[in-house]
Amino acid sequence: MAWSKRISGFLTRRKLGRLFGVDIFVSADILFGLLIIGQAFWGIFSTVYHVPFIYLLIVIFGILVYVSVLIHELAHSLAARRCGLFASKITLWWMGGSADIEDKEATPGKEFIFAFAGPLANLVLAILLRLIAIPFYIWGWTVVADLAIFLFAINLILFVFNMLPVFPMDGGLCLVRTPLWWFLKSKVRATRIAARLGQFLAIILAVISILHVDLWLLVVALFIVFFAEKELRQVIVIEKIKKSQAEISEELKNLEDGKEVK
Repeated sequence: MAWSKRISGFLTRRKLGRLFGVDIFVSADILFGLLIIGQAFWGIFSTVYHVPFIYLLIVIFGILVYVSVLIHELAHSLAARRCGLFASKITLWWMGGSADIEDKEATPGKEFIFAFAGPLANLVLAILLRLIAIPFYIWGWTVVADLAIFLFAINLILFVFNMLPVFPMDGGLCLVRTPLWWFLKSKVRATRIAARLGQFLAIILAVISILHVDLWLLVVALFIVFFAEKELRQVIVIEKIKKSQAEISEELKNLEDGKEVK
């Protein structure tokens, strides 16, 4: 998910392998994520299946959920590469995934493409899983069909959640910052507006989570507030560096031309 792109630097991770030229890493806390998935779906699986088969089914399902997340992040990375940007690695962690994309040379158009690619991959995957489930139900392979339907629901949720216009999530990038960046002609100003709007909406989510005693919604809200601020500061620093480099290049050019440097 785009809103977690910068988090991989905080995680202790191990390399799983390499796909399409992108290094895949996994954080140790992904085990916590698998436990959360198991706890959330235990009640659903237990109405149909019995112990110990449920344990095996939940492990398989949890792994497939993270495979869906990996496909999401791969879509971000490959789309970024098609746009001429550098995408080197992906990290899977308990709350999802993180694609490291060097977007210093991005434009509003390029950002829209690679930001939307992740949710679009989940939408396509959801449609395919829904279609795949039909013949398996007809053939009586209900376990496979049930897994496909549950994964269909997960991917549909991933699409909707990531397309919420809350920066720095994917929807906040392609529906808020990208149009502002194109209109204002300033990435810093666009990021500042998008970040403040995202933090405002996250505070509303936090209040709702407290009123309804929803811990996970509160965690999501806090992460949005933190990473929106982090992304804003990073963009400001990068733009200052680019401006300084441009000024130095101009001064060097003036020196070569024999002009006086101001």
